[in-house]
Amino acid sequence: LSSAKEVASLYSEWITKRSEEIATLDPHHPPAARAHVAACRSCLDRMRSGVALLESDSTVRTAFQLANQAVLLQQERSFRSSRQMLFDPVAMRMSFEPPPPAPKGRGTWRPFQLAFLLMSLRSAIDGEAPDRDTVELIWFPTGGGKTEAYLGLTAFALFHRRLVNPSDDGTHVLMRYTLRLLTAQQFQRASGLICAMEHLRRNDGTKSLGDRTFSIGIWLGGDTTPNDRSDALTSFRKLDRGDEDADYNFVLLRCPWCGAEMGPVKRSVTRRRNGEPILLGLERTGSTVSLHCPDQHCEFASKLPIEVVDEDLYAAPPDLVIGTIDKFAGLAWNPDARSLFGIDSAGLRKRSPPGLIIQDELHLITGPIGSVAGLYETLIEELCTDRRGVKSLRPKIVSSTATTRRYAQQIRALYDRKDTCLFPPPGLDVGDSFFATHERKPDGRLTDGRIYVGINAPSYPSGPTTVVRVFASLLQTVRLMPEGEARDPWWTLLTFFNSLQELGTALTLFQGHIPERIR
Repeated sequence: LSSAKEVASLYSEWITKRSEEIATLDPHHPPAARAHVAACRSCLDRMRSGVALLESDSTVRTAFQLANQAVLLQQERSFRSSRQMLFDPVAMRMSFEPPPPAPKGRGTWRPFQLAFLLMSLRSAIDGEAPDRDTVELIWFPTGGGKTEAYLGLTAFALFHRRLVNPSDDGTHVLMRYTLRLLTAQQFQRASGLICAMEHLRRNDGTKSLGDRTFSIGIWLGGDTTPNDRSDALTSFRKLDRGDEDADYNFVLLRCPWCGAEMGPVKRSVTRRRNGEPILLGLERTGSTVSLHCPDQHCEFASKLPIEVVDEDLYAAPPDLVIGTIDKFAGLAWNPDARSLFGIDSAGLRKRSPPGLIIQDELHLITGPIGSVAGLYETLIEELCTDRRGVKSLRPKIVSSTATTRRYAQQIRALYDRKDTCLFPPPGLDVGDSFFATHERKPDGRLTDGRIYVGINAPSYPSGPTTVVRVFASLLQTVRLMPEGEARDPWWTLLTFFNSLQELGTALTLFQGHIPERIR
């Protein structure tokens, strides 16, 4: 609480100074400046409301403490590299490399992450909160920590729901992405968080979090994960036999808790050659396939709280479901998916619907995909609206983006929500929003940024000729640099192409013309 109050206090002082500066601006700037300051004050009021809620409500405070602990555990384990399998051919015993020590420097929130949590606490758990219908938009540069901010809110919402009513199980958070690759990457991080939450539940002496396992499920197309149990068993058999056409479509390549490698790997029979492949972390359980950590010393050696088969998600809806937007287009043809929204086979609501929807990379939902997604949002919001009480309770929507072009209009078109809160809101200067500033040297000057070089070669009528001359020059020049760290960033050329035809042409140039040019 002391850190939360300190952030709010410092932000208040910063807002006061910006307010005083408005009088010094050019005559045409004050209207926009006052609007920016008003948005900052609104965020500050909500932060203070979150602090007051933590002080007054013991259940909220407990959920917040548990969420902090879970995120810390996830941080400590998510930065580990995969622990390789070690096989002793004499004893026929499998073990794993010991886990590396937890990285230093973890255990703190960035100011904007803590501020966002404080702002969103009440509306994430209270369906009648004044800002429940407000769409939160986290706006921060790539790599700045947006994911951990909404993962923290996810953990808080899940813990609070369990503390209030342990028997009200089922899916509570829907996390959606637009790209399958990005979904699989974030699934690994979110799985680590769920494992941390389940670890805390198992070790909770008060039993206040109930008996049901905290779990996560991934909901993707059949090319990425098995959509039914028969597909899962077929894939498992092929992988277990080592078939050449076997594809590993169970997503996880390492245990999100201890880092032990998972999937098909080759066990070392001798030091000089590899033997037959071995399948780690998968086992047939009845009519389906379950994931478990292959390291017997791991807490989740018997089973990981992770589901990747659609039928298993429908049978026991996980607390957190991660999927892509296009998956929701199948709702009209997949009646079993209703269980994710707390609805039984008779069409009756038997548990609370998802109360928190998180949409990452909002700026990617534009053009035709935005038009189609907007149509489905009407259905999704209805399925997530709880009408059992006197007042209908709509879900809370949180989104994130690295760009804010026309965000208010986009959110209105997608979700039909009039109110949007951009966080952090801009101040008076593009280089200072309190939570993020331009990096400066000790003397106050801006630090050096990246310098980009553009090459325009209009005298060469041929694109391949330009590629040969430029790339040969770059690759030859880098050889003049001393070996070591100074050379390393320049040694590899990262090149983007618009088509496979252009890529094929470039491959030919790199194999023949460019080496010849260098010589």
